[in-house]
Amino acid sequence: MIKHWYQVKAEIVKDGITDDAWSAYLDKMDAMGLSELLELKQKGFDMFYELTNY
Repeated sequence: MIKHWYQVKAEIVKDGITDDAWSAYLDKMDAMGLSELLELKQKGFDMFYELTNY
């Protein structure tokens, strides 16, 4: 069963996380395209900011 991000976050807050487990989590997020998603969100924010703060 796949855990949702909020379940993982709750476990990290409750139990802590080892460096190895954190690295594995980041690798999984990268494999799922997190970097690309963050780039797109940042571009959208930058465009919005440019259009609304002149």
